[in-house]
Amino acid sequence: QQQEQQQQKQDVNHITNGSGSALIRMSPSPMTSRFRSNSSQFVDPEYYSQLTKLIQESAPLAVLAERVYIPAGKVVIGCDTSRNLLSETFNWDVEGPRQEEIVAACHMRAYPVTCGEYAEFVTANGYLDHRFWRTSDWEVIQRRHIVAPATWVRKMDGSWGVVTATRGVVPLKEAWFWPVYVSLMEVRAFCNWRNVRPMTEAEYMRATYGDYKDYPFPWGQEEAAGGKHGNFDWYQLQPMACFKPFSEGTSQFGAYELIGNGWEWTQSVFDRAPEQTSISSEGPIALEDLLDGKHYVLKGASWATDNRLLRKTFRRVVPENDPFLFAKFRYVISARDEAVFG
Repeated sequence: QQQEQQQQKQDVNHITNGSGSALIRMSPSPMTSRFRSNSSQFVDPEYYSQLTKLIQESAPLAVLAERVYIPAGKVVIGCDTSRNLLSETFNWDVEGPRQEEIVAACHMRAYPVTCGEYAEFVTANGYLDHRFWRTSDWEVIQRRHIVAPATWVRKMDGSWGVVTATRGVVPLKEAWFWPVYVSLMEVRAFCNWRNVRPMTEAEYMRATYGDYKDYPFPWGQEEAAGGKHGNFDWYQLQPMACFKPFSEGTSQFGAYELIGNGWEWTQSVFDRAPEQTSISSEGPIALEDLLDGKHYVLKGASWATDNRLLRKTFRRVVPENDPFLFAKFRYVISARDEAVFG
């Protein structure tokens, strides 16, 4: 605690921390007493000024806030990995076991949340108010001095940019309608701010495949093609604007980009028992290490995902606080929803 207090006294002068997030510049004049009690980090009042200006100058696209109705139904999650050694089709152990689940009806956002929309959360002091964060998540935010998504950088002139894998830093204005890539803890905070919640893996499966249980893709049996059905298989070497969807990749219920342009966060903890899989995992990350309650399921695909990984049972199992996964999100709303405060 003494070390953190000492660190908070240093003027970090807008550099980045080890996770890539922009560190705040310490100011002798904190913002308001409201945030003084909630946060151990103070932000210069001018820190977000250019971000606020971008929001004021950018015309919102109402279409991005559209929601689609997902009727109740049964979904199949996972597959029987015990057949790995007997089948021509290989599946990773984390893809098992196969199970059925009933999904309640809900309204789901048709498009992923964009950088521009997420900027509203940032400038609303979302990273300074502990009420939006789970206790454990807030501790991470404080310890790492996170005040924006890890791939966002604030330049010395006050302007903001987004770090890309192939083009370096592009102006945030250019990426305004891209899906925002964040960690699950940031997804939860945003959803608390909007009084909605992240979707579950089962809800993702229902929204993506609908009643087409025997089809390998949301659009049917046609082989997946990057550029036709979505931004995957290196079609673009970066995300694309969400308001330019691939109509042929739309799901039965009208949701866009459930496959491609970024993995989809779910709030489903990975809890598949090791004994239910075909092989005892060993190596850098043992299967048992993923069962700590802190690893969650990603579905879908990013722009850099190979076509061969687009099978419906494929899932990525990742830490909840990892912001470097090319992972986007959307939220759901239903009559039984409650805010996801921890």
